[in-house]
Amino acid sequence: MLPEPVWTVYKTTQIESGKFYFGVHKTRKPDDRYLGSGKHIKAAVKKHGRDAFHKEVLFVFDNPDDAYTKEAELADDAHVSRADTYNLMRGGTYSQSDKFGQPGEENSQHGTTWITDGKADLKHPSGSPLPKGWRAGRAPRPEFHSQSVWVNHPSGERRRVSEGEVAALESQGWRRGQRSKRGRLTWPQVREIRRLNSEGVPQTRLAEQFKVSQGNVSLIVRGETWVE
Repeated sequence: MLPEPVWTVYKTTQIESGKFYFGVHKTRKPDDRYLGSGKHIKAAVKKHGRDAFHKEVLFVFDNPDDAYTKEAELADDAHVSRADTYNLMRGGTYSQSDKFGQPGEENSQHGTTWITDGKADLKHPSGSPLPKGWRAGRAPRPEFHSQSVWVNHPSGERRRVSEGEVAALESQGWRRGQRSKRGRLTWPQVREIRRLNSEGVPQTRLAEQFKVSQGNVSLIVRGETWVE
């Protein structure tokens, strides 16, 4: 255990298939059991079990900027467009769920929260008085997401890519498509999602079963969409 946290850039590989994932992790123990918080890598670990994966720490940095810069070099557009990667988006940019998945001090955002003044978004120490004119906010959407599209593979895999990558992926069997739309579900399906979730079925499994995003399932079970 190190006296101060470091930022590791790591590679997690599914041993049998060779499919792999690049990520950044803040920790005081570089050789810990953390395998990744991306949606696809988490689903794969849940499906195959931890022992089916090998993690290799590639670089260790004393600050997050250098770590995410290195991740951006590894998980570039070419990497994300590959069929043998679990990465859904380019390195160096990250969603709230990707970066904030670990609890406590292992979470690089432990003790902070997002605030906004309607024009900008900033991190702020949790529990501290808000500056005048500021209020609680949400993590800003990564710029890459606003400039990208979803593509789907016949195998069921979905990936967000830049517009310029679509043509090349279409030649490999991918098809342009939305991640999820309300119109793809019916009221009986929505009620079944709520029933199964109330009985303990995880949202990730429901998303796979009904072929919608986990975010869509979350909104449904919380009653924020499909209000009866």
